[in-house]
This record gives sequence, structure tokens and C-alpha cells, in this order.
Amino acid sequence: MTTLDFITALFYEVDEQMRAIPKHPEAHLWPSEVVTLGLLHALTLLEAIRKHDLAKKQIYSIVGAYSISIGVRAYGTKRP
Repeated sequence: MTTLDFITALFYEVDEQMRAIPKHPEAHLWPSEVVTLGLLHALTLLEAIRKHDLAKKQIYSIVGAYSISIGVRAYGTKRP
């Protein structure tokens, strides 16, 4: 499934559910278009978070969490 196919299918499903909601006279977009854009934004954010978590796990598996924290102390702690 291409990206365009996915967006089209998502919009179709959202539009079917929100068909009865009228468009505000001053609005440029229909409510289903706004919801579709919001869902696409949320999916993009979730994908970025997933990639970040995956990268963090890979870095920790290579370097190890202990070696990263050597020499790092909590903010506000005094040196011994």
C-alpha cells in the first residue's frame, strides 16, 4: 500500500464516520479533513518516537548504559 493509498483510505473511513457533521460557514476545511490531518500528524509523531526508542536501545546495547553515565552526576549534587 502506497502512502497515497493509505491517506486516501484513512480519509475515506474518517469521512464516512463524520459525514453528518456540517462544515462551519467560515471554515476552509471539512471536519473530516481536519481529523484526518490530525490523525496523520499523530501517526507521524508515533513513528518518530518509535524510531527514537529503537535507536536508543541500539546505542545502549552497543555502548552500555553504565559507560554512558560515567562522569555524569545529577544536577545540583556537590563534588566529593
